[in-house]
Amino acid sequence: MKAVTVALLLVALPLAATLPLAAGAQEAAPRPPKTVPLEIRRGDRPVDTKPGRVIVHPDPTSEAVVRQAERDAAEAESLARAERLLREEARRPSRRPDLGYDVYSGIQQRNLLRSLGR
Repeated sequence: MKAVTVALLLVALPLAATLPLAAGAQEAAPRPPKTVPLEIRRGDRPVDTKPGRVIVHPDPTSEAVVRQAERDAAEAESLARAERLLREEARRPSRRPDLGYDVYSGIQQRNLLRSLGR
């Protein structure tokens, strides 16, 4: 009887401890105010904030653009050359004509006829 009481306490205490937490989690979330502005206007902005300044970067010079384009073209050409070399090396070797379908099917046919004793 004492073991049953201890087992019941071990099960009931953790459940009793979680009940207030579960009840608190089920409370309704606070509702937002009914009138929420859809956009912020200049007059609505807080006084202590300033609008951000626009950063204007200078246009790159044409010489720099040409040099960068030449570097990019050279890089693309070297990559294409490397890929072409790899494809040439990975190409399958040509098939031997003496190992075609007709040859090995003829060999199989001859071996079948020999094994049957005809």
